[in-house]
Amino acid sequence: MKSINMLLIACMFLAISCNAQKSKSGKTISYKTPNQEMQQQKLPIDAKKSEAAKAIIRAVLIHKGTGDKYIWDTVQVIAVLKNDLNFKFPEKLAVARYSWDEGFKCPGEFVLYLNPYPLGAQELNEDNAWMRLGGKSEEATACLE
Repeated sequence: MKSINMLLIACMFLAISCNAQKSKSGKTISYKTPNQEMQQQKLPIDAKKSEAAKAIIRAVLIHKGTGDKYIWDTVQVIAVLKNDLNFKFPEKLAVARYSWDEGFKCPGEFVLYLNPYPLGAQELNEDNAWMRLGGKSEEATACLE
């Protein structure tokens, strides 16, 4: 009986540790499917946007960027909800948007739909650059607060 309990504990530990990744700073970024995350947090995942995006993250804005055609804002990745390209998301991520786009309007956390940069790319480039879905904040962002 003891060995069965130990085996169950080991399996639970393994399942929990497989669903998270430590960033360089030691913080944990959780990797959940949209269904797991929606059930736990009741996140507003849009089915059409989800289908069009290669990745979906839960994040918060750290720094508004600058640029000419593209602006590179920095977000803190809280959770990865979809990851079709199996990219190891860092704790902080620079994400492109068009310069004429107003940027994030969310005061706190948001769901962000991403595709590889530049617009229309199907795979990540050598810089592992990401862009908001359609290059626009409004189209690619769902506020959580």
